[in-house]
Amino acid sequence: MIHDVDSPALKLHLDTFHMNIEEKDPAAAVRKAGRHLGHLHACGSDRGTPGNDEIDWRSIAAALKSIHYQGDVVIESFTSDMKSIARAASIWRKIEPTRDEIAYKGIKFLKNVLK
Repeated sequence: MIHDVDSPALKLHLDTFHMNIEEKDPAAAVRKAGRHLGHLHACGSDRGTPGNDEIDWRSIAAALKSIHYQGDVVIESFTSDMKSIARAASIWRKIEPTRDEIAYKGIKFLKNVLK
C-alpha cells in the first residue's frame, strides 16, 4: 500500500509488544521497514515497562540505527488503574508500583539503549 499510495505522509507504525508475539525476528522487521518506519511503540513483552521484560532491546536499537531512524519512540504501557482498559488488554497486576515509574524507568532505559 505504501508503494501504491506513494506519499511521504504514509509510514509504518511498529509496536515492540506485537512484534515480540508476531515476528520471528523483530529486529529484522525493523530493518525491513527501513525508511518507511514512521513511529515506534516501545512496550515491554508483558505490556509493561521497556527494559523490564524479555525483549531483545539491543537488537532493536541496532536495527533502528542501521536504518537511521529519526522518528519518535513512544512508551506504550498499561496499568491496572483503568479497569476497562486493563480488562481489554488483559492486565491483571500492577506493572510497576506507580504509573509514574513506568515512565521514569522506561525513559531511563530507552535513553541508554537507544543512544
